[in-house]
Amino acid sequence: MNTKHQYIAEALRHFHQKLHSDPNNKYNLYLVTIKTEYDWLRNIDYRNRRECLEDLTRSLIHKIERHLFSNPSRPCNAHKRIDARSVIESKSRFNNDTDHHAHSIFAVHQDFCLSFNSNLIERVLSK
Repeated sequence: MNTKHQYIAEALRHFHQKLHSDPNNKYNLYLVTIKTEYDWLRNIDYRNRRECLEDLTRSLIHKIERHLFSNPSRPCNAHKRIDARSVIESKSRFNNDTDHHAHSIFAVHQDFCLSFNSNLIERVLSK
């Protein structure tokens, strides 16, 4: 089994456990792909692009959380936080070289399913 299939199996186990662990907390899963503009990415050293995209993904998640609810770092809001699993790729599905990009799965608490939409993402990106 290669690392991509291992990652998929691990993510499925994690989210299956999260979705079925507590019947009071329901989550919706969203698939998110983050691609940067190539001109911006080209200014970053090739060896640091993966770390930069990881930081960018984490930053995006934190900013989305701050738009969804106040005080996301408080312990009482821990169940509302976005749980994400991400992978950074630099190859296409045909194994050709391509720009670095991130594929993520976001588990968003059901209370925010109506608020978590493309308008929210656009508002976060604009700021």
